[in-house]
Amino acid sequence: MLRASLWGAAAVALALLAGCASTEQVAGAAVRTNLVQEQAHNQMLVLNVLRAYERKPMHFTQVTTVRLPPAFGNAGLSLGLPFGGDAASVYSLGPSFNVQHSVDTAVLNTQEFMRGVTTPVPVSLMLYFLDQGWPPQLVLHMFVRGVEFYEGQDITPIERVTNYPENRSEFERFQRVLGDLRRCDFEPRKQYEHVFYSAILDGSEFKKLPEMAAVKSAGLVPVPVDRDGKATTDEKQQVGLRFAAVTQTLGFDLKNRPGGGEPCEGLRASSWRVPTKTLTTRADPQAQDPKARSVRLLIRSPEAMIYYLGEIARAQLHGQFTDASPQRLPVEPGFPSIGPLPDEGAAQRPPPETLFELKEGVVENAALTLEYGGKTYSIPPSTLHNRSMHVLWLLSQILALQNKGTDLPSTPNVRLIQ
Repeated sequence: MLRASLWGAAAVALALLAGCASTEQVAGAAVRTNLVQEQAHNQMLVLNVLRAYERKPMHFTQVTTVRLPPAFGNAGLSLGLPFGGDAASVYSLGPSFNVQHSVDTAVLNTQEFMRGVTTPVPVSLMLYFLDQGWPPQLVLHMFVRGVEFYEGQDITPIERVTNYPENRSEFERFQRVLGDLRRCDFEPRKQYEHVFYSAILDGSEFKKLPEMAAVKSAGLVPVPVDRDGKATTDEKQQVGLRFAAVTQTLGFDLKNRPGGGEPCEGLRASSWRVPTKTLTTRADPQAQDPKARSVRLLIRSPEAMIYYLGEIARAQLHGQFTDASPQRLPVEPGFPSIGPLPDEGAAQRPPPETLFELKEGVVENAALTLEYGGKTYSIPPSTLHNRSMHVLWLLSQILALQNKGTDLPSTPNVRLIQ
């Protein structure tokens, strides 16, 4: 009797020990949840790229919780100790099984979120990625949706180049512009925009305390101006002050990169060329040479970056279109090719790099596979000259940094001048 009791107790103890997870098991489960989050996040990014590819509405969700896999709960043991000769030991094992959803997601469709993802990305973020050593061609292809060329103080561009993969000739013109930008370093600088709320003042108004208190509470500051009432930093041209609301933005200068060969002022579109020594940001339009030529970069929003990858997918899977010929061109899976262009006189062209590649069907050792609309799509395995997963990581960071906004979307004015 005693031996049977001992065997029963041992069996129960083994069952209880089996339910106890070791440190390695817990750590492994935590790593698996991270891998689940990785795959789910990447697939949701590509899912919206596929929607853009088919020109369907995008829908955004976010993984908020990844739980450990469901398992048996703690086993229960009840033991009746014998008291008296007729008492019998009673053992019972009560396993439990808890079932719950392994992943929680949140729908991102608030006004705050939509304002964030549809607002053009600030220039400071583009400069940050360039400063951190991200490939310039990768960053500029993703951030810049077009380049506009201006002359003098005209507000209408004399030429525009668009980063549109489905127009082969236009896209090649855009890549030639980026080929010149690669020779430049982007040097950040502060820009100021003024909205004036007063006439030219001689300074006597600053002695009136009630008026000054009202001006300060309105967020206005005195700005030196010239005889035309325009902001100036030249003391010789200063004739008075005006109260203004001042907005500070970040622009940049283009500086010749050491050892870059042809100067970065070789920035061109088509056959038009900017014969200058340095291109700088348009900090004060009124103070510039009326014949100055300038360039404006049009920056994308996070939502526009996703749609851009959808355009690339259409160009890869269906061929590029041109304005002159609506017929589809041959499909090029490796399109678009990015990377540094060969310098003049170079003996060998650098190996091309693919910005983003999407294939229809199952690909061996694919970095990512996803089913959508009854079809299977794959991203080929990462290689030295394929930036597809690199692009998804860049897009993931941008979405995380700019997924909220309180203001209505607006296009920033970033102009580079001589």
